[in-house]
Amino acid sequence: MRMMAAALMVNGVGTAAAVIVMLAGRKSPGSFTVLVAILGLFFALLVFIPGLRLVQSSLWITRAERSGEEMDLVRALDRHQQFWKWMGLVVIAVIAFALLFILLMPRLRH
Repeated sequence: MRMMAAALMVNGVGTAAAVIVMLAGRKSPGSFTVLVAILGLFFALLVFIPGLRLVQSSLWITRAERSGEEMDLVRALDRHQQFWKWMGLVVIAVIAFALLFILLMPRLRH
């Protein structure tokens, strides 16, 4: 669980860093470049948050194992549920942008 969380968080930070490097390499970014940068930062945040929720779930599970308290387990399950909700948003966003890209591809070629 923690390895998956770390992978998601590293992916989010790496995407944000790539966007920043992309913008830093341009003297005067055009509107399309700025749009791509905004979308890149949006996806970076959208991927980072589920990783954070998974880390929190893992920490609450560890706490529940040590304390034996039911409330700690409830909190762990709540964070895990939030993880899956965020992952659903990630999937919806990826599908939406893929469809948008497919629809706009013929117009971008000209």
